[in-house]
Amino acid sequence: MNLEKKFSLIFGDWVPGVLHTKDYDTFFKNIRCHLKDDGLFIGRECLRPTRQPVDLEKVVKKHYQSYAKKYSFYQTSMHYVYGYKPNAKTAMWNIKAARQAVDQVNQKGLLAKKDYDFMVKALAIEKEASASMMVQADFDRAVSRYFKIITKHHVKEPSSAWYPIYVLKKK
Repeated sequence: MNLEKKFSLIFGDWVPGVLHTKDYDTFFKNIRCHLKDDGLFIGRECLRPTRQPVDLEKVVKKHYQSYAKKYSFYQTSMHYVYGYKPNAKTAMWNIKAARQAVDQVNQKGLLAKKDYDFMVKALAIEKEASASMMVQADFDRAVSRYFKIITKHHVKEPSSAWYPIYVLKKK
């Protein structure tokens, strides 16, 4: 895509995450193409902090013990559900596995009905493998081929470890 213009600053909110990981290179090349030489790309991403499996039962218990009075289950924990068991090779969502995990914690009586109903509806509108959720170290390697990572910021909220905000400079 040629916009016939270069920008000092480009913002994105989970932009590569809504793409298949095979499209990341094209995305990063396009962003670089549209940045001025000293331009910055600032993007909030949704990334798994580690390769550790998600223990959804533990996540649900933590939500109700620590966050339920201030945040909905979706706000504090949706990333754990969507990132429950991504495809090991492509990092694409596995909605079927996520739904099964939500059903299991619900069957144990751990999830409030309103939260279960909301998650079921949220998962129902998603398509299998419609988005990606890489491990942060893998994302850093991928983005570093095109950009220098100036810094990563984390806000102070329950889900912040999964949502780093990157400040990237064109290489």
